[in-house]
Amino acid sequence: MNLTLADYQEINLRQGLNVFGLAEQLGVTEDVIEKTKAERNALFRDRIAEGVEMIDGVRETLEALHGHLPMAVVTSSWPENLNAMHRDHGLEHYFETVVAGGATPHFKPHPAPYLLAAERLKVRPDRCLVVEDSERGLQAAVRAGMRCAVVPNELTRVGDFSEAYRVLKNVREVVPLVFADAS
Repeated sequence: MNLTLADYQEINLRQGLNVFGLAEQLGVTEDVIEKTKAERNALFRDRIAEGVEMIDGVRETLEALHGHLPMAVVTSSWPENLNAMHRDHGLEHYFETVVAGGATPHFKPHPAPYLLAAERLKVRPDRCLVVEDSERGLQAAVRAGMRCAVVPNELTRVGDFSEAYRVLKNVREVVPLVFADAS
C-alpha cells in the first residue's frame, strides 16, 4: 500500500493517529513496524541535525509578548526532538514551561497537554489563548476550554478550522490579537 501526502495529512495531522497503527491493521508484523520506526527516527534525527528553519516572525512575536503574559510550548514532539529542533534558535527563555510528548498519558487531540500547561502556568483554561497550526491541536485546545488562533502551514492548511477563535495568515498577527483581547 502506498501512502500519499493526503493520506498523511488525514491520518496524522487531522485524526492524530499514525500510519503504524494502519500498518498493524493490515497485518504488518511488530518486528517490521519497530524496524521501520527505528529507521524513520534515525532519518528524522539526521534531518534535525541539519538544522530547522525558524518560522518567519516567531522571534519578533515572542519578543513582543514576553513579559506581558505567561507562555508555554505544548507539543506532541518528544523532548529530545524538541530540544534538537530548537537548540540553535535560543527561544527557551520566552517560555515559563514546556509540555512535550510523554508529559501526559495522552497526546493531542486530547486536551490533557493543554490542561497541564494551564495548571503549570496557574492560568484558568478559559483565560488562555492557544496558537496552533493543526486541526488536532485546535481540537485539543477547544476540548480544554481554551480559545485557539490557528496559523495553518503548508501541510496543515487542509484542516477544518471552523472551531478556531481566529484563523491567521501568519504568526505576526498574533501580537495585535493578544493585545486587542487584553483591552
